[in-house]
Amino acid sequence: MKDKERDKVWVIVGNSTKAQIYESPEITLNELTLIHEFVNMEGRLHNKELRDFNIGRVHNKNYPRTKGLRPKSTPHEAMVKGFAKTIADYLEKARIDNSFEKLMIVTSPRFLGAIRSFLSKDTKARLWNEIPKELNFEQKKEFVEYFHRGP
Repeated sequence: MKDKERDKVWVIVGNSTKAQIYESPEITLNELTLIHEFVNMEGRLHNKELRDFNIGRVHNKNYPRTKGLRPKSTPHEAMVKGFAKTIADYLEKARIDNSFEKLMIVTSPRFLGAIRSFLSKDTKARLWNEIPKELNFEQKKEFVEYFHRGP
């Protein structure tokens, strides 16, 4: 039987503009190696910079004015969901390849929910820990200390 302390752990740290995946050979997270980085170039743009100005129009003969059809989500929300899906798809393939045994996600609550919504049941089963906080991923020791210390 495999020693639970020696499970290969993947830690995802990021936000809607950038995410990094680190690997640790054990759940203590004392050794972390960057294995993949995602960059979302559109993540810093505002809605008005992302907006599609071809909003549809509807005309009703009972009302003389036409109304613009609005999308159910803003362009920025759609972009964030697309980025979250990209990360979830990568994790799904890695799970199928048995690249990790445990998964930890450290990101803002909203982005965490977006990623989680795209994870399969089998990948969610490997989700070992979540920290709904946006931490500085440029200094990986910061989230390891946060993990050991707690919120």
